[in-house]
Amino acid sequence: MAAWFPDGIHTDGTIYPIVPGGYAVVGAAALSGAVTHTVSTAVIVFELTGQISHILPVMIAVILANAVLVFTPPKLYVHAGQNKTARSMICPPDHLAPLLCFTVHFH
Repeated sequence: MAAWFPDGIHTDGTIYPIVPGGYAVVGAAALSGAVTHTVSTAVIVFELTGQISHILPVMIAVILANAVLVFTPPKLYVHAGQNKTARSMICPPDHLAPLLCFTVHFH
């Protein structure tokens, strides 16, 4: 955004600067919200930063991150816990697999 609008966004005679730190806060809140499966991380972000002006982007990002997490298949660690083995997710054809892939066995 800062590359597209280096002077900020001009609306009704007001200039709204592009603050990259705001995007970092929104991304961090979305990541932590998805990892913990909660929306309360948005409230924690508001308390830590004191920026209530970011409420809409943070809430939207956290809710979207949780929605994406709900509608995606189980992750590697869930699969590993159920089968007691984990194979790397990106493996080449079988003749190259012993060179590039690894398997972890859980006891």
